[in-house]
Amino acid sequence: MNSDGTITVSSETIAGTYDYEYTICEKLNPSNCSTVTSKVIVDSSMIEAKEEIFTNINGRKGEVTTSVLSNDLLNGLLLNVSDIDLTVGASPNPLNGSIVMNSDGTIVVSSGTTAGTYDYEYTICEKLNPSNCSTIISKVMVENDVVDANSITIYPVPVTNTLFISTYALIGDPFDIHIFDVNGQSIYRKREFYNGEDFKVDTSKLSVGMYIINVYGTKFKKETKFMKM
Repeated sequence: MNSDGTITVSSETIAGTYDYEYTICEKLNPSNCSTVTSKVIVDSSMIEAKEEIFTNINGRKGEVTTSVLSNDLLNGLLLNVSDIDLTVGASPNPLNGSIVMNSDGTIVVSSGTTAGTYDYEYTICEKLNPSNCSTIISKVMVENDVVDANSITIYPVPVTNTLFISTYALIGDPFDIHIFDVNGQSIYRKREFYNGEDFKVDTSKLSVGMYIINVYGTKFKKETKFMKM
């Protein structure tokens, strides 16, 4: 309290209700006094976590987003990360790959992450007033870029027993293998997922002759013929 009766509340004062006693006495009659307790109510700053929507994240190659904190507010202004604590919610669980938020609010989408829209919850709390918090769910929209069909190799041709399909370009995507005879009759069909190795198709029970194989997913299709010996 200043000599004129004003009260200065300094920056970084913790929110709360504070009692402040003071006494006034008449100068002419110094024993004529009155004492009272006034109250100072200090509010916490408004804190607001704002939704982020991260779009066009390349799940095939992997990517790191900007920080979810970049648009969050403290006292109506973009916050300084040193003024808050970040609590990260449970990580999403894609079928393949991973999505993990770092302590700085950036989100790492690993290579080979299955396409989809993922919710990611986090909470920010003011360090000065730890109970002053805000929770929000942001979204991570993962896509898998278009696969160049020419990058998918089917070998050996002709084949005797095992046909191989190269998969380095298929990481993160489910895809189907479909084999037809020359009359269009379905001979073999299976859905696969990347497991780090080329896929094997057993052709030992196929009759000698020409066949058509389709390898396709949501964003690619490869069709070619092969000879079974």
